Amino acid sequence: MSLRVVNWNVEWATPKSRRTAEILNRIGRHGPEVACLTETHDELLSQHGHTICSQPDYGYTVKEGRRKVMLWSKEPWHRVDDNGNDSMPPGRFVSGVTQTSVGEVTVIGICIPWFGSRTEANRKMERRVPWEDHEQYLAGLTEVFERVDAKRLIVMGDFNQIVGPGSRARPELRLALRKAFSPSMEIATSGLVFQGRKSIDHIALSPDWAVSSLSVISNIHEGRKLSDHFGVVADLSVQNSECRPVPARWPPRTLPRGLDKANISAIMASRPVAKPWVTGRDAYLDATLLAHSDTHKYNGARPSYGSPARVGEKP
Repeated sequence: MSLRVVNWNVEWATPKSRRTAEILNRIGRHGPEVACLTETHDELLSQHGHTICSQPDYGYTVKEGRRKVMLWSKEPWHRVDDNGNDSMPPGRFVSGVTQTSVGEVTVIGICIPWFGSRTEANRKMERRVPWEDHEQYLAGLTEVFERVDAKRLIVMGDFNQIVGPGSRARPELRLALRKAFSPSMEIATSGLVFQGRKSIDHIALSPDWAVSSLSVISNIHEGRKLSDHFGVVADLSVQNSECRPVPARWPPRTLPRGLDKANISAIMASRPVAKPWVTGRDAYLDATLLAHSDTHKYNGARPSYGSPARVGEKP
């Protein structure tokens, strides 16, 4: 039995937006049990299940219904928190616990500020410098995760960072993102690519989850963009986090074209997310897929062990 989740930044789509019907249609085709929408409207999914939202004030003019983060579930939410930490930039966090087909899960929805958050000149004395809000949010998020039970935990949303090669964030911010999460957590979408673009909308998981499939929702419809982000879909299953089998034989007998053992070793030495349980062939596969993350064949996604997950467009 698996749990399907969707994560998508819908670029402020409202119930009255012309593109909303197609956005909802594409989400509906996947039939998720849990979804996270960022830059959304609080009524976009409210008729189809149960929603919880971040606070309306996210540091800009408050507009009716606008929310930086919304979590949706087929079942009601409890233990809801729309604050996170007082030191975090406001209106970009919500968490709750909901019942699913695999039992109760804790879901945290986040929207980490982009590098230009609140940097407008008209803010005068309150003006931020680039990446300041981003860095402050990550510091607060680190404190949040220190008190969260990391069992059956799913963190989704707009991270506003590419994880790994291609990130434009400063090295210390890339490190801050990695350190915000427990070393045992995995950012499952770190190598996901669609039409040459790496994802900044991510799904991070506690070690008791296994990813059985990972795919994208196209943001293109009849030659026009439904959003400036593509969506992410993941099928998750519960596993024993203390027992991750490693196939006996590694590396593969043949390497993908253009890749040699030196490339793989370098990639393994600079892997963006610490996964202390990944050893042997599994680590080798992970590095191989990361090296091929600019292709549509692998896109850097894989299950927790064994064969690579198939990643492809599901409109």
